[in-house]
Amino acid sequence: MNPPDTITNQPFDSLKPGDGARIERRVSVGDMRGFTTHAADITDHGIDRKLASDPDFRAALAQGGFAVTLLVTLIIGRFPGPGTRLDTLSVECSGVLKQGDMPIAEATVASLDAKSRKVQLDCRCCREDGTVILAGRIGVIVPDRQVSRPFGRQVALEPGHAPDGFEHIEDLARDMGPVRMAVVNPVDAPSIEGAISSARAGLIEPVLFGAEKKIRTAAEEARVDLSGVDIRDTPVPEQAPRAAARLAAARGAWGAGRAGFHRRGRRKCSRHTGRDLCRAWLAWDRDRPAGQCSR
Repeated sequence: MNPPDTITNQPFDSLKPGDGARIERRVSVGDMRGFTTHAADITDHGIDRKLASDPDFRAALAQGGFAVTLLVTLIIGRFPGPGTRLDTLSVECSGVLKQGDMPIAEATVASLDAKSRKVQLDCRCCREDGTVILAGRIGVIVPDRQVSRPFGRQVALEPGHAPDGFEHIEDLARDMGPVRMAVVNPVDAPSIEGAISSARAGLIEPVLFGAEKKIRTAAEEARVDLSGVDIRDTPVPEQAPRAAARLAAARGAWGAGRAGFHRRGRRKCSRHTGRDLCRAWLAWDRDRPAGQCSR
């Protein structure tokens, strides 16, 4: 695997039959939501909630979307890597994939043609238990030059295009370093996944307020690791916003953000902040006195 701070490839001359690589990723709630939303956009909103929740629909979407995407991402992003172009693709689908599964994509060099720089890759995607989801052969054209550069932006952009507004804001926040953030009641999979994803992106150092048992159950559902994360066990939902607000006001956290709020917790929290925390992210400015904030 490449160092995390470097983007590299394997040019044609460095490849030989038998060389290969693999990549794996747990199918999360967010993954399925993204593929379903994209499918709805493609069909001009021709997919309703009933179809989107159908097990067969979701299994086919995960199999054809997630598994193929995993293989293609492995090939063009890691092995052979940047500069590689797809030439042919022939796969057979034999298994199902669902949320919570851990698909493992593998690509192995089968043959090389020096004149055209075409490489045939034997590819397959399996579940953890070895069940094959899809398998086949993908033909690619591999560059003859080495690509090696420092890792840049986390989100790929078209060459020459400026980042959009949200990406620009994210870049500014990342440049300032992670902000200690109180996250209130992240007791469902999307909430805990969002908090931990923000931490991995270098934006926040989360402090989780809520019922610890529910937080850990949500983390298991979202397949996220809570190792090293500060969890403040607050079993009563409406008490969590108060505890988070006290921490932020005491400058123990630079900000407070909502995840899921108990209805009563919303009202109680607004007494501390003057705003409904369920509808706002609050960030404390380092140069302002404790308790003053900007939305």
